[in-house]
Amino acid sequence: MTRGRIATVVALVLLAALFAATARWIVWPKTDGPGEADAIVALAGAPERLPAALELMKEGKAPLLLVSLGSGPGNKDRHEVCNGKYDFEVVCFVPDPDRTQGEAREATRIAKERGLKSLLVVTSRYHAVRAGIVFRRCFDDVRVDGVRPDTPGGLPGLGNLIHEWGAYVYGFTLARGC
Repeated sequence: MTRGRIATVVALVLLAALFAATARWIVWPKTDGPGEADAIVALAGAPERLPAALELMKEGKAPLLLVSLGSGPGNKDRHEVCNGKYDFEVVCFVPDPDRTQGEAREATRIAKERGLKSLLVVTSRYHAVRAGIVFRRCFDDVRVDGVRPDTPGGLPGLGNLIHEWGAYVYGFTLARGC
């Protein structure tokens, strides 16, 4: 085999591995699904996250809702939830840094302060695996419910794919701790 053919085969194998990992971790990930917990954490970012968390709260999955006020396109209604009247307690927080790692740190701080034992993190399906990794670095008993994104076919957009891969690289290299 020539060097050119070897390089082509290696490139094709790497490309196939990238597609398989993208399918498994981002496009069609396995999530824990909804379940009962001491608190539900609604992550900032996409618009489908907060309504899904509110629905789980209405179903009685937890007595406490933690709402991240981090940046993102789906965050315009979050302040209304923080000031709303519900049959459950709502605690809003601003993550520092303003990314998943900051959300995990702040949710963990609140959970430990209140003596909570379990968290149910609600995020977009394409973000579920990475959010679970980040949160489990900070807190022991974490479930992640990945909800379908508000996009055609419920699939992540190209921008989401690029962002998630960049965040995976960052999280496994520079931001490995809680």
